[in-house]
Amino acid sequence: MCRPALALLILLAACKRSPLPGNQRGDAAVLDAGDGSRADVRDAPVSDAADAPIADAGADGGLTCSVPALPGLPDGGVRCGTSAPCDPPRPDGGNCYSVPPFIAASLASAIWVDDPAATGGGDRIALPISKAVTVGGHTYMDTGNGLVGGGGNGIFGDAVIARDGDTKWTTFHFEGPALYRGAGVWDFEATMTITRTGAPRATVIGRRYAITRTGPACGSGNGTYTFAAEEPPRACAFGVDLLSLTLLGS
Repeated sequence: MCRPALALLILLAACKRSPLPGNQRGDAAVLDAGDGSRADVRDAPVSDAADAPIADAGADGGLTCSVPALPGLPDGGVRCGTSAPCDPPRPDGGNCYSVPPFIAASLASAIWVDDPAATGGGDRIALPISKAVTVGGHTYMDTGNGLVGGGGNGIFGDAVIARDGDTKWTTFHFEGPALYRGAGVWDFEATMTITRTGAPRATVIGRRYAITRTGPACGSGNGTYTFAAEEPPRACAFGVDLLSLTLLGS
């Protein structure tokens, strides 16, 4: 009788040491926010750091190009200067909104291309229409395929830049309202969509330009209108920026 009793005691002791149903230390359980049930986290998928999404820094067209805040830029208020024979009409009751009278085809443009070897980190490249310019081992050209127009809602247009034979290497599409300041000066608040050959998506940024009329005559073809960027060059959109665009007056 003693031996069967001793065997029974040993069996009971082993059962006490075995895992019991329910939560044990090391078996973490979490509440499911969906239905309140408990789920063993050992069955939950583990995030692989190598597969986790990485924030896009913008070098390949990411959306990190916010408009920099610069003090002293026009705030869009009413401020009209001295009238001149070339000044456009003010159909909105004197708030100075209007579009400068230029023809659709541009005469020239200027771009900035980031280059760590260049002074200031980039190259400023002036591009007469359809004239090849070689800088930093690459040949650039404003193909002249972009046209600029205007209407009651502002200005819209394109500048198409070729590089090394790629005729649509980078395209700048801009549109936005123009605010006339008087004396041949406008503010242009542009939404800029930049596309690049082979890039999976475009970049959309904000860009401010000052439009300035030069030349003595109106409607004679002698005056010009130059769009000049008011902020410093910015490399966040494919490492290229549209600095200026020049159009003949109409």
